[in-house]
Amino acid sequence: MRWSALIGGIAVVGLASWAITYSAPLATFLDPPTVGIMVLLPLCFLLQAHGFEGLKIAGRAAASWFSRSGQPPECLADTICVVDSGSVATTKGSLVCVLIGAILMLSHPADTLGEMGPAMAVMLLSYFYGHCINFIFWWPLGRWLKLHVSPNLPAN
Repeated sequence: MRWSALIGGIAVVGLASWAITYSAPLATFLDPPTVGIMVLLPLCFLLQAHGFEGLKIAGRAAASWFSRSGQPPECLADTICVVDSGSVATTKGSLVCVLIGAILMLSHPADTLGEMGPAMAVMLLSYFYGHCINFIFWWPLGRWLKLHVSPNLPAN
């Protein structure tokens, strides 16, 4: 197992959790249905865009990233394309959830701000989760893959 990828991910989650709990209970930032949507939306998009093979490619890329050998999977160009699609799908999926929440909030105005606050918090959590998933998973994975295309060139 490549410990640097795992330790780095755990450190990011730990620091973000510490920052959250510094000012609010961690439970404020946990919404299981929104987490589920933010995991399933990108996977569904990958399935639509790349088929079942795309999901397999993403799984092999993640397995290679965490493997002890540190070797990228075969068909590097296809893998980078799928990982980039996953990153875009996660960001765009979070925006779709934000827009759905905003439309629902505006089409059914709340009687009080006390009712609107929690609805807006859940709406914004999808955006938060999408960027956290990209920051912790898709972007580092894509960067690692792009470094293997040409080790002498900087990866974007």
